[in-house]
Amino acid sequence: MDLSKFTLAVFDIFAYLLPGTLLLVLLSVGEATFLSSSTLKLSQFKQLAVPFLIGAYFLGHLANSVGTVLTERVKWLRVPRGGALSDRLFTQIRNRVVLTFGIDVSTLDNQKLETLAVYKFADSFVVAKDKAAERESLLLREAFALSTLGVFVLWSVVGVAAAINGGLAFRIDAAKTMLDRGPTIAITVAALILAFVFWRRYRRFALQRRSSIYTLFMALTAKVP
Repeated sequence: MDLSKFTLAVFDIFAYLLPGTLLLVLLSVGEATFLSSSTLKLSQFKQLAVPFLIGAYFLGHLANSVGTVLTERVKWLRVPRGGALSDRLFTQIRNRVVLTFGIDVSTLDNQKLETLAVYKFADSFVVAKDKAAERESLLLREAFALSTLGVFVLWSVVGVAAAINGGLAFRIDAAKTMLDRGPTIAITVAALILAFVFWRRYRRFALQRRSSIYTLFMALTAKVP
């Protein structure tokens, strides 16, 4: 069996399909809460499993995009691109990247290689040397945490809107079941807590991945004069 194909399948399941399924349930709840239609009633999920799984997969990409926007645009949610390394050590890594790839820094803005570029060069070098096994594991966990963060942020937004509207609702079959504001607020708070938990997990895995790549790069280029 091709291990790369197996890894890709596992990545798709955890990074997109599972978070996308949670988002699909949210769409069902949102429809029952704010609309009179019942297209996405929960009983449909079993009857139309394949189309819903396909939809969940693409919704997982949406959830991942939401998580990415949040962690890149919201300042206090960002993860340092230098990983969990000191500024002094990262400067040494930047210099090693410049030396290894023969980059003429005089042609760059501020005559310095940007942090993101440093990571991309180091990451490409490690992958080319086929030393990225730990990277793949961390990428999987990081992507799952990022997508799930996006899902629970969206659950929180819908929960707040539903609480203002009177409460969440859901449909298993045609009949609508309404929740009062109390349970709706409790679900919303739980979603916010879970969003924070998965942000912390994402931050941890992202820092580990970046630090691991830099450490491997330094080890692999230790003989560079």
